Amino acid sequence: MRPPGLYERTGCGAVLAVILALACAVAHAGPQQERRAKCAYIWQRVAPWSYNPKLVEHFAAEHERLGIGPEWFASMAYGMANFGLTIGKRAPGRCFGPMDVKWPGYARQAGCRRPDDLRDPYRNITAHCLEAREGVRRGHEGLALCRWIMYPARPHDWGGGRFRKAWARHQRIVAEGYAAGKL
Repeated sequence: MRPPGLYERTGCGAVLAVILALACAVAHAGPQQERRAKCAYIWQRVAPWSYNPKLVEHFAAEHERLGIGPEWFASMAYGMANFGLTIGKRAPGRCFGPMDVKWPGYARQAGCRRPDDLRDPYRNITAHCLEAREGVRRGHEGLALCRWIMYPARPHDWGGGRFRKAWARHQRIVAEGYAAGKL
């Protein structure tokens, strides 16, 4: 039997394992934290009337939970372009804000039993994310995802201009945030 090596004598093996585990956790949390910071920064500037840190956390977490984390930016552009991220807003055709979710659509999967349940911003965001996940599953991302969600219900409204404008505005806000050292 060989004598214990340096790692066994000093406990460095266990320490190294803990450090490696922490480094992996930080590396994984990096994009998530950055996503939340950008999301909050944009939301506070484009829709301060509906900004809520818990809602931003839910928005980012639902995208991540459903495996579509990188599409949060498209979702934010979609919600801003259509409903101004206004909570509880209702449009003709049984669509509700903040994310312009149409009843019944994906609302039932989000736990809604009646159209007015979509006025709950958490259920509304969940229903939107479920629909976005289906779009991503079908190969759509970015502005193409916005089009995929919007087009079937209102093809005559699709020019894409308002989505491109919201997208560009959000990009400018993020760039300004980095330049000012706030992101």
